[in-house]
Amino acid sequence: MIMGTLTSWEGSHGRITSDDGREIYCHGADWPRGIVPRVGMRVALEIADEVLPEGACARAVLIVMSGGDANG
Repeated sequence: MIMGTLTSWEGSHGRITSDDGREIYCHGADWPRGIVPRVGMRVALEIADEVLPEGACARAVLIVMSGGDANG
């Protein structure tokens, strides 16, 4: 899994910046249910096999909490 931080969110999509500096597109459908996206959240994710016009796309996003991971 790749670690990163949610750096923007607008409407139903946003961007995650990975710890190695990659910008990764994230759609709300790949965000954990019941968790409101907030800029600054730490996440773990996988990169989808497909590449969208927006670039690399996240899938299987997990929120990283101080006590461990939660997937909503």
